[in-house]
Amino acid sequence: MTENKIPPNMTKFIEGHHILSLATMQDDRPSSCSVFYAFMEEDNCLVFASQYKSEHIQNIMQNSDVAASIHDEVRELMLIKGLQIKGQVTSSKSRHEHFYIKTFPESQDIKKEIWVLELRELKYTDNEDIGFGQKEVWKY
Repeated sequence: MTENKIPPNMTKFIEGHHILSLATMQDDRPSSCSVFYAFMEEDNCLVFASQYKSEHIQNIMQNSDVAASIHDEVRELMLIKGLQIKGQVTSSKSRHEHFYIKTFPESQDIKKEIWVLELRELKYTDNEDIGFGQKEVWKY
């Protein structure tokens, strides 16, 4: 259990979604993809599945620092909510794999590896509740 808990409004936002956009970099070339994630609040991490041969995992093998985002898709400016993420991807442990399968049981028979995005910094935007142009920041 971590002592530096993610604020409840950010936790609620993360739990309310299941897809993140993951950005990686290798040799000054950026890459982006979308992945399903499961949130392990007690570890301040997002668990996701991806094949080792994918471009983003190959990039992570060279540079494990990543950026990511989770957001609502709205057109009304005052309803914009989203989370900008900085973190580091590591290999999973069996408990992460079990948690991911429990969250997405349909993935059980799909060939994949499980990865952990350790959350280091979150920047939360909620124009309606925090205020237009304001951000709430959490760092681990």
